[in-house]
Amino acid sequence: MPLKLPPVIGHRGAAAYAPENTLEGIHTAADINIDWVELDVKLTKDDIPIIFHDDTLERTTNGSGLVAETTYEDIKQLEAGSWFSDSFAGIKIPTLEEAIEVLINRNLGLNLEIKPCKGREKETAEVALDILSQYWDDHNRLLISSFDPVSFEAAQHVANDWARGLLLAPEGEEENINPLIAQIDQAMQGEEYEIIYVDDGSTDKTLQNLKNNPHPRLRTVELRKNYGQSSALAAGIEASRGEYIATLDGDLQNDPSDIPRMLKMAKQEGWDVVAGVRAKRKDGMFLRKIPSKIANAMIRYLSGIHMTDYGCTLKVFEAQLAKDMGLYGELHRFIPVLAHLEGAKITQTDVKHHARQFGESKYGINRTFKVMSDLMLMLFLKKYMQKPMHLFGNIGLIAFVIGSIINAYLLFLKIMGQDIWGKPLLFAGALFLIFGIQLITIGIVVEIQMRTYYESQGKTPYRIRRIHTSNKSPMEAE
Repeated sequence: MPLKLPPVIGHRGAAAYAPENTLEGIHTAADINIDWVELDVKLTKDDIPIIFHDDTLERTTNGSGLVAETTYEDIKQLEAGSWFSDSFAGIKIPTLEEAIEVLINRNLGLNLEIKPCKGREKETAEVALDILSQYWDDHNRLLISSFDPVSFEAAQHVANDWARGLLLAPEGEEENINPLIAQIDQAMQGEEYEIIYVDDGSTDKTLQNLKNNPHPRLRTVELRKNYGQSSALAAGIEASRGEYIATLDGDLQNDPSDIPRMLKMAKQEGWDVVAGVRAKRKDGMFLRKIPSKIANAMIRYLSGIHMTDYGCTLKVFEAQLAKDMGLYGELHRFIPVLAHLEGAKITQTDVKHHARQFGESKYGINRTFKVMSDLMLMLFLKKYMQKPMHLFGNIGLIAFVIGSIINAYLLFLKIMGQDIWGKPLLFAGALFLIFGIQLITIGIVVEIQMRTYYESQGKTPYRIRRIHTSNKSPMEAE
């Protein structure tokens, strides 16, 4: 008889309400009337099965290093709750036996996912299922699953009569859609809001999942092809209808629960942009954190705008400012710089950050080089957008003067009877003269283009925040 699963299984206990894979998470799931929970099991260095998801300890504990290289005596000293909330500070990583005891007492079904560390696929399944068989009798409320084929095959040999499931990793991020919408719903209770998803030419089931989602506040913007993150953000911003706009990635790494606090800061303190800072970033060190730190340092130093985390997508904008920024190319990394060019008042605040659950990151160390080329454009826009002649004209004038001095010197030598033909200095003088004239000419042309840009579209080179008047009219003041 096939196993009958409930419509809802608590992910890692009740991961949206309590720290994942903890006894508190299991109790929370039972308290909110969840019938089943899913938990991850892996082995410590000394072969103790613990309820834990990651291969490393950093994300959800105050420890560091690999689980496979840490003994249980060390692991049980770690604190595993304050990363989620201070109210859960002090809780510990449970063993499989401790979790089973709570599950049985709370009458919960179990989906046990075997999550082996590399090289321990077979033994993780064997040890965990051996312990499980000693305590768990109700096979109608038990499912064994794993993404790892070796662990799955070992489970088949150890527990042939138990229900099992081989998990397949999704290619894209379509699995993020429903959890993210649910998180936004929970975070924005009591607020008037809309959810705008931008499908940037996805090739997986993202668009179909969005179309099938019945959420009344959801609007989906489907782009014809993949245009990149900047264009996708611009499309979402243009489609928005609210007074404020919050942007976040669709990979569940940003936490929508930060949005109400950021929105409150923008409204009550008068900020045009409230930018998030990933205080406890849950990404890889070498391919994500280090390139990000390099890029952030470069942008801060060269732009003069001292933001801590340029790469955090979670931001809250005043809507008109967001629509005026002009996002294109790969300029999403420079949103604070673009906002500054529009005269925005900007602040930043720490936000939560979670490890990626589905899909794979498309960014790596190569983006550092892209930042360098985009940064040159941003420096031009910041310093010379409205006065290009100051850049091209000044450099051109310097080159022209150097060329003139060199040629004057050579003319003097010629008058004195010396042969100057073939001298490298003669070619250098001519090049400096030509280079200077060209730059000055370019400056004049770009200056004319800037005037055309503003005047042909009725644009102004300034932005008015608001106009203040006195409480009394001019007649009353007299």
